[in-house]
Amino acid sequence: RYGGDAPTFRCTLGQMRVTANLLDLITAEDHGDGAAEGKDQCDIYLSFAKKDLESAKTFGEARAADPTQLAEAFRKEGWRVYYDPTGGDNAEANIAALANAKVFVACVSDAYAASSATRQELQYAMKTLKKEVVPLVVGEASESFDFMSTLIGLLIAGELYIDFRARTRHEEKLKEAKHCLRTLIEMEHGAELTVGTGERDNARDVFVSYCWHNSALAVEAMQVPQLYGNALIDPRRVAKAIKAAGLSTWLDIEELGSGSGLFEDIAAGLKEAKVVVICASSAYSRSDNCRMEMQYATKLLKKPAVLLVVDADEAWKQTVVGLLGGSLPTVDLASALTNGGEAGCDKAMAEIVKLVRTAAGEKSAKEGTSATVHPAEQPAAQPSGPQVGDAVISHHIAHTFYNATVVSFDKGSREFEVAWQDGDTTHTTQQFDRVFLDVEPDADEVGVGTRVLFPQGRYTYNGVSCARYNEGVITALEHDGEETFYAGKHAFGESDGKFFFRDQSPTFRCSLGQLRVAANLMAALMTADSDVRLPTGAANLAA
Repeated sequence: RYGGDAPTFRCTLGQMRVTANLLDLITAEDHGDGAAEGKDQCDIYLSFAKKDLESAKTFGEARAADPTQLAEAFRKEGWRVYYDPTGGDNAEANIAALANAKVFVACVSDAYAASSATRQELQYAMKTLKKEVVPLVVGEASESFDFMSTLIGLLIAGELYIDFRARTRHEEKLKEAKHCLRTLIEMEHGAELTVGTGERDNARDVFVSYCWHNSALAVEAMQVPQLYGNALIDPRRVAKAIKAAGLSTWLDIEELGSGSGLFEDIAAGLKEAKVVVICASSAYSRSDNCRMEMQYATKLLKKPAVLLVVDADEAWKQTVVGLLGGSLPTVDLASALTNGGEAGCDKAMAEIVKLVRTAAGEKSAKEGTSATVHPAEQPAAQPSGPQVGDAVISHHIAHTFYNATVVSFDKGSREFEVAWQDGDTTHTTQQFDRVFLDVEPDADEVGVGTRVLFPQGRYTYNGVSCARYNEGVITALEHDGEETFYAGKHAFGESDGKFFFRDQSPTFRCSLGQLRVAANLMAALMTADSDVRLPTGAANLAA
């Protein structure tokens, strides 16, 4: 050991370096962009640790789930399932299958977290290929969620778990997994969508928007591993209190699965509700889907809303959730619990019901009846998401974003087709969340944690000089007199395979007008017409 060495260290993230992902290296070196061409597409890529498979074969019932048995159960549903029987050792063969899979199923456990092969598979699927991921917990019944403190836990922290550890609940959890997979696979198949096409028979008075991590009942059902909050202020308990007061509620666990698909059902539920209850927390603000629900309901549908604070952590107040919720009638359940205990919570619940009734245009039996505010009487939602012919900043390949024009949008695949401003004809099909409308966002659309595009550097191609855009995350709002600047950092670094040009800095500080925000999927599904397409040649004129 050298004189300056110590047995331990404490570093900032910027001081550390991580090894390259083997799958990224193989893809770049041996296959290029056409790695998956000519290969058969599969519905599910099943990823598991070899140690879990060996233990399942050895100990049988002592294990919660055998990954290969799960694969067979999924195949009986008619789905094409690929898995590597070596447990992740066949890297080259796995790359093509991964690229062509619709959904990535990760059989997570302590062994999965300890395996470099499975860690790299998950990283490659999520960060490089941007695949939909469904985590299944398959470790022994005695195992804890220790893997949550590892890189695996960080990667799938925003996903919902299906816990197969308890053998007695295996059939129940298998049914839950099949339902989740069916929704994602049908979404990828491009099933006919019916968002917002009129009022349904099962329209509800109140839509409850919440994060499962704030629900003690979700933790009890092993739907998530950890609770942020308290059982007395569980959003599902709030929904029961509202329902007991005579108002019908839209709650995901009761409604999802009977309609066109996950996002379609949620969008329709929001559209038809009279009022939206937003259960704000830091976990809620970190969830892409929760933020999407809130933005769609309050900004696009302009629904009456009531905000509930369901966790004492106040970090959410600096995010888009805090910015959008600042003007909403609010009940702080977390403070009511802290200051008044169960009695304080009961009093706050009564206040919630009163606010919801007022927002919905309802009165209690004691107050008499009141005219109902029907969804059709509320302001019509304005198109917000890129439309055919709009100027956008779109993902191209790897971590690059450039100026383009929308040619078409496919509701089934959730993909935009774009025409590049510089005349390039490659990589013109992009997922909805990789296409950013080229307009200045509203101030309440950008807060701490918001994913944005920001300009940093320029390039010239085909004689056209254009700005080079980068994907970043806002870390702070800095107020300079009357002007607000948005400080942030690149969303990806060299360890993710991002190349930095000499004119690029790892951080940025921009005005609101320089930033661009991603499309809202629900808005895109509601306003975009999959039958409309920009005429040939018109994209270049529009650009």
